[in-house]
Amino acid sequence: MPHTFQVEFPKKVSQIGKKPRGISPMVHFKIAELYGGDIPKYLEVKNKNLIVIKAEQYEGAGTQEIQITPKDVVEYYKSQAGNISSGVRTLSTFTTDWRMVDNIAKESLEIFKAINRKALEKEGKKFGMDLK
Repeated sequence: MPHTFQVEFPKKVSQIGKKPRGISPMVHFKIAELYGGDIPKYLEVKNKNLIVIKAEQYEGAGTQEIQITPKDVVEYYKSQAGNISSGVRTLSTFTTDWRMVDNIAKESLEIFKAINRKALEKEGKKFGMDLK
């Protein structure tokens, strides 16, 4: 998530650093902007429709790569985000304590809002959901 200190962000995409293969300079710029220029190592943006977040289900379980799409995020908010009776939730293929899943879902939502808002809106409309 964004840092609390002031960061001077570069004006040109070329000043951000090496862009990963498979994503456009604009997507790379938007992700870097979202994180204040410091993209976390646990996040990999494959393309505008797929991100990979590395996380552990619980301490000592080993890192798991969670592939997340805009559809996964919308399905989570449609079916699980409002369920306060369950202590366990699932996002994509990742199931664990609701707090961790909820934080990953929130972060994924912000990423897709920055890089592919149209896909979120399209998926949301299928379920009568509007993106704020």
